[in-house]
Amino acid sequence: MRQPEQTNGALFQTAAQHATRRVPIAAPGDSAGVLRAALAGHDYDSAAHVVVCDGEERFRGILRVEALLAAPAHATAAQLMDESAPVVAPGVDQEIAAWRAAQRGESALAVVDGSGRFWA
Repeated sequence: MRQPEQTNGALFQTAAQHATRRVPIAAPGDSAGVLRAALAGHDYDSAAHVVVCDGEERFRGILRVEALLAAPAHATAAQLMDESAPVVAPGVDQEIAAWRAAQRGESALAVVDGSGRFWA
């Protein structure tokens, strides 16, 4: 699991401006036991979800922390994640991003660039 990155203050108008990389990020093959241990000791902007990315930082899904805590230690992020989690592009207007999240009943969504890479 990677360390969180620093954020900066800006006027928020796009999805990217609301986004942060200071969240837990895991690989699809990471086990629940390893992920739970790796969460401790970090100062995240949000730890309600774990973003799952492949080795090239391509977004693969979102794992809810509730599912992570309830999972057996050997379960992988790929087995536990929501592969169809909603995503938006970095330049999407903040109101459209909020509408997409609300439409799906999500408290968060991932910002993903045109190459499928997790932007924030």
